[in-house]
Amino acid sequence: MPDDPDDPETPPVHKAAWVRGAEASSVGIELAISICAPMIGAHYLEQHVTHWSPWTTLVGVFLGLVMAGIILRRTTREMSHSFRADRDDEDSSP
Repeated sequence: MPDDPDDPETPPVHKAAWVRGAEASSVGIELAISICAPMIGAHYLEQHVTHWSPWTTLVGVFLGLVMAGIILRRTTREMSHSFRADRDDEDSSP
């Protein structure tokens, strides 16, 4: 995979500090959406389709938390790769 940050053959991507900051700040929005969207959808299904209170909503919350965990894992990998590339650049500069 060419964009895999864990691949040692992938050249480091140099981004401006403000771009990295914007990417990091967007994580909060992603987390809120990843938790709220499945929860709201599951609550709607519970009220109009299944009537399995509170289990359908709890399944939606669980799915949202799983999605949030995936987002956090991806973000930490990207940020650690970016910090590693910055550290390597600082070590190699005279």
